[in-house]
Amino acid sequence: MATGNLGIHAEAGAWCTVDKLPQPPAGVLQAADNPRLSPARMPPLGMVGAVLGAPFIPVIMFFELLARTEEAVMRSLDTRKEKERSRAKREDEKRRRDAVIARQGLDQVFDGD
Repeated sequence: MATGNLGIHAEAGAWCTVDKLPQPPAGVLQAADNPRLSPARMPPLGMVGAVLGAPFIPVIMFFELLARTEEAVMRSLDTRKEKERSRAKREDEKRRRDAVIARQGLDQVFDGD
């Protein structure tokens, strides 16, 4: 199917399969008080909650868009002094963040240690 649709060969598909997972050693199970091993599944109450909650997601997204729009309009109505104060605050936060990053070495290349 991948060869016909995409024009590529799927050599990896022949050997890349997930077989049945092996059972853990008995000592490990005994140390964990022999828990029941079962596949993960969503409980019925969780499924009902997902179905009933899904219609509210677009409404929440709409309200978030309204809040961002209001914030942008209010920023555009600020006085020059308030805009300068806001810009100075953002620059100060950026300087602090950059200082913390440099102090903790997060700007260095990760070498695996």
